[in-house]
Amino acid sequence: MGPHYVGRLERLSCREWWDIVFTLIYISVFTVPLLQDLVQELQQRFDGQDPPPNSAAVADAASSERINVTLPRGVMDELKRHALEEGRSCGNLAAYLVEEALRRHRPLH
Repeated sequence: MGPHYVGRLERLSCREWWDIVFTLIYISVFTVPLLQDLVQELQQRFDGQDPPPNSAAVADAASSERINVTLPRGVMDELKRHALEEGRSCGNLAAYLVEEALRRHRPLH
């Protein structure tokens, strides 16, 4: 502890010292073992699981498909502006807009 704490510690009452001691004991007796148990439980859960899939496996399992679309310059500029305003990628916004347009014409499954 630095010298600026000395004056404060000297002014603590007996009751305040006991509160500090009790709190430290409580933490060491109850909280630390509880946290250790939680860490052990998480490790056991992760040890029993398969490793996370790699990106190729995720792409293979995805039900989405990639397409290429050519847009007029004005439409693309508007898409870029709109995507920038919403903080999302142009591809993400385009996919959302296509999906919404299809929904309006007929329900999607």
